[in-house]
Amino acid sequence: MNRPDTPGEPDQPAEIVITSDGWRKACPDIEDLCRTAVRSALSGGRPGDVAVLLGRDSDVRELNRAWRNRDTPTNVLAFPSGPAPAPQVPHPLGSIALAYEVVRSESEEQGRPFRAHVAHLVVHGTLHLLGYDHRDDREADCMERRESRIMRSLGMPDPHAEQTAP
Repeated sequence: MNRPDTPGEPDQPAEIVITSDGWRKACPDIEDLCRTAVRSALSGGRPGDVAVLLGRDSDVRELNRAWRNRDTPTNVLAFPSGPAPAPQVPHPLGSIALAYEVVRSESEEQGRPFRAHVAHLVVHGTLHLLGYDHRDDREADCMERRESRIMRSLGMPDPHAEQTAP
């Protein structure tokens, strides 16, 4: 496992912890990609730090079982830390966790570049920490529009555009 960066450093909105070597093998600049995705999702919103776990399926499965009573891995989980103590005061927004094997499999099945799929899931998780959700169609539409704008700003494909199989 790598040593996490010091949270709160200027221009470092994300602490990255990697527990699976697959992440770096699939994407050598994975830490930079995650920080850029978090920074873009936070742009124009509330300031704060996000911890990102890039784990194995077993790591995320355990989190999903403990916190959501679902005994299965999933692509991304978000754990908000709670409201800010005051408006515009930087604070930890929460943590997100991604499961390597699930994310890799999804990117292959959906014909999406791995980097773009990872960036989308980090953006998605960060938006959850900011209060976005997709429990109903209206919320989902709002969140998806925001994700699409952020992904375009990163120069990556729109995750909600129709995809053709590879």
